[in-house]
Amino acid sequence: MRESPQPLSRMNCIGPALGQEPADVLFTRACLYNPFSCDWTETDIAVSRGWVVGTGKGYRGNATHDLGG
Repeated sequence: MRESPQPLSRMNCIGPALGQEPADVLFTRACLYNPFSCDWTETDIAVSRGWVVGTGKGYRGNATHDLGG
């Protein structure tokens, strides 16, 4: 069984969420589904400690993976 991600504290998630610090992983040009508009959008997804901390442009990551939209 897979372990759940480590819990986030304010100290280790606010910086990456605000784009002030790099996230652990940044997925660029990802296709993200918006269930409210029923539309697919190309965007970046920032992940820290196994949790999504932000979507959109302006994030940095210690590791970056280009998903090619």
